[in-house]
Amino acid sequence: MKELYSIGEVSELLDLTTQTLRYYDREGVVVPAYVDPETGYRKYTYDQIGYIERVRYLQGLGLSLREISLAITGGDIGSLTLALHRRSQELDGELARLCAVKEQLTWYLEYYGHLDKTGSNDVPFETDEPRRYILAEPIQKGESYYGTAGARLLRRRHSRELKDVPFLRQVGYLLDFAALAKGEFVPTHFFIYMMAPPAAPCRGVMELPPGRYYCLRSRLLSDRPPAAAVNTRFEGQTPPPFVLANEYEDNFTDFKDSIYEIQIPIHQ
Repeated sequence: MKELYSIGEVSELLDLTTQTLRYYDREGVVVPAYVDPETGYRKYTYDQIGYIERVRYLQGLGLSLREISLAITGGDIGSLTLALHRRSQELDGELARLCAVKEQLTWYLEYYGHLDKTGSNDVPFETDEPRRYILAEPIQKGESYYGTAGARLLRRRHSRELKDVPFLRQVGYLLDFAALAKGEFVPTHFFIYMMAPPAAPCRGVMELPPGRYYCLRSRLLSDRPPAAAVNTRFEGQTPPPFVLANEYEDNFTDFKDSIYEIQIPIHQ
């Protein structure tokens, strides 16, 4: 069996650059078994080639060279097992984070496709909605409905109390039903949707029950609300406990011109 392999031979065998092998040497991870004192050429044993292959494999699993060096130089599998357990736990955390990001990405795609895929902008329709949660900020009497409660809501959203709560990128208004029936836009709250409620009770968090909703669409901030359709559908009925107006961005230049989907819960 060949006793020593040149750095070029090791590079060819492992499809690894000589620069990487020199880096391993400088970092003390794999020090050549022999270095020619005159030429400086590095020589590696067959066992070291297997060692280098293991280092590459562990790097592929996400371990740093320092972790690999500390784990392997001990000479027993105990240290390496601990390092692998730590990496496994790190990956569990990364997977959970990525799953949450993927969930939000899927929601965001559905958000921008919602107006085209569901209902009509001109004709009222009904739809079933799941249980949802919002963080709502009251709109004070006499203040502008645009930007005031929104600023307070932003402050709440980014407060220490809610820093770990995942929010969705959709806002809206809670509307006064009696005013809506008169064709008037009278918001009582400005809100933002949450992916899940906070673990502890929190001011302004509201649970929206699942069920059937009557829906209409309007550019609420620039047009009069569609009162006739509301009166036709709910005439003689008990007023609903709340009315939602969900904003759907269809441009990035004038948010006041966004389409709002008005959702009114239907008594079953």
